[in-house]
Amino acid sequence: MDVLVVQHMATGGLGALEDALAGAGLGLDTRDVEAGARLPESDAGHAGLVVLGGVMNAHDDARHPHLGETADLIAAFHARAKPVLGVCLGAQLIARAFGGRVWRHARPEMGFVPHMLTPAAARDPLFAGLASPQWLLQWHDDTFDMPAEAALLMTGAACRNQAFRLGEGTYGIQGHCEVTRDLLRLWLAESKAAGYHAAHPNFYARIDDEMAVHLAAALRFCRTLGERWAGLVKARGVKTAARAR
Repeated sequence: MDVLVVQHMATGGLGALEDALAGAGLGLDTRDVEAGARLPESDAGHAGLVVLGGVMNAHDDARHPHLGETADLIAAFHARAKPVLGVCLGAQLIARAFGGRVWRHARPEMGFVPHMLTPAAARDPLFAGLASPQWLLQWHDDTFDMPAEAALLMTGAACRNQAFRLGEGTYGIQGHCEVTRDLLRLWLAESKAAGYHAAHPNFYARIDDEMAVHLAAALRFCRTLGERWAGLVKARGVKTAARAR
């Protein structure tokens, strides 16, 4: 079973999610839009959808026309009950696809942040049994209003909407659950080269210490989340194949 992966930036790959999904036996059809890859016109041929992060605003279609196409794909996969997983910008695009507002937060949220699991998480296929809090990397300026009827699964003190489920298999996670040490090092180097560190010196001063304390547990969370989401994809694929016979 193949999963479609929408990658908005060359350095915004699957990270730790790649091992979790591939290890569960899923094929990964990654479309790096920044490198010129085209997105499919429909959900046909794919059993699930992963939408990764990026620096762009979720509504910046003028400079990034693929954002609207991605929102349409999210809606199409959801309508067919095919699992969707959105990370950071991907979560914001899920909100956009279902009428939720995406807006600039009062201040950027950066670094490893505690996420509290909600009562709904205890009954959720992906989050049930996980410890609270979970410390995940945040690196975002925007936040979102959850779509109507979505269940809030994780919340934070500075930014309320951190993870949600819509329906049975569409998940949005604001934090970068996929980040590995190498991926984060790459992001830090690129952002420093762009001068981003001048506006956020405290983040760069503390991130090494935060990685040392929290990254290993964050990677365990990512593997659990990825494997459980892959299980949803495979279960849905089996049901679809059974109905087709």
